[in-house]
Amino acid sequence: MESEVRALEAEARALEAETNREGAEATNAGRLTTESPTHPAAALMTTSSGPGPTAAPAQALQRREFVRRVTTDAVVMAGRFYSLSRVITRSASAAGQAVMADLDSIRREQEPESGTAPEDPSSAEPPTAASEPTVAAAEQVGREDETPGPITPATLAPAIVVPAPPATAPVPPPPVPLNLTPDQEALLERARSATLGVHRPGLSPHLTPAQFHWDGLVFRIPSLGWAARTTNVRREPRVTLFVEDAQSGEFGAISGRATIIERRTSVREQNEGLLRRYYPGADPDAQWAALVAEDPDRVLIVVEPDQTIWGRRA
Repeated sequence: MESEVRALEAEARALEAETNREGAEATNAGRLTTESPTHPAAALMTTSSGPGPTAAPAQALQRREFVRRVTTDAVVMAGRFYSLSRVITRSASAAGQAVMADLDSIRREQEPESGTAPEDPSSAEPPTAASEPTVAAAEQVGREDETPGPITPATLAPAIVVPAPPATAPVPPPPVPLNLTPDQEALLERARSATLGVHRPGLSPHLTPAQFHWDGLVFRIPSLGWAARTTNVRREPRVTLFVEDAQSGEFGAISGRATIIERRTSVREQNEGLLRRYYPGADPDAQWAALVAEDPDRVLIVVEPDQTIWGRRA
């Protein structure tokens, strides 16, 4: 910027010198004309109206004044641009110093405490123009501070996210056989129905007659999805099944945990024993189709016994 200003000033001085030379030549020419009475221009000047300078010196003076104004305006504008560039340079320098100060404070916070005393800022030498940091230097320092260290398993561990395995429902253990006596097995085979007792919240037990099928491990009881006993089993799966032979007086109370099977295909498959028990001689598929046509909301209550009481009425 300074070299451009100097070149502009030199050009203005050269132009001014040329203008002065032309003005001097025009003035000398006018003086000679006015002093020589035999010169043709003298006669013209004597016949011109009123006294005053000749046309040639007047034009030279106007041109000289114009050049001076242009030169002055150019120098003023160049000075303004130069001052603005100095302001921008100082602003950039101040911004670089502020960034360096922030980086120094962060570095001091990260460094471990030592026994050395902090440096007195008043004793430090003032920075010179050559040592003033620039914005580019500050950005370079910031990039150096952000350079990652060596890659180790410790640095990679936080970035590795191992997905958790999908949650699966616990598999229930298989049913435990009750080891019933032949008389108890015969009672369950003779009984055509049982009484199912389920819990009602805050009320007495809910008792309903029910068909059942015992396969040696679990009891299967047909029901409907909208029935009250099905709703109560969903709330509290602990149930009791009471079986009795009215002629012999033998009875059995079997308690256990119940589950509800609602899938249509599973209900049909596990109803096979019930269909053959209560509809002997009929086609199981046709009988099942008739039951579904009567009410399609068919479910199955499966009771896994864990406690039994057997006896005979007196």
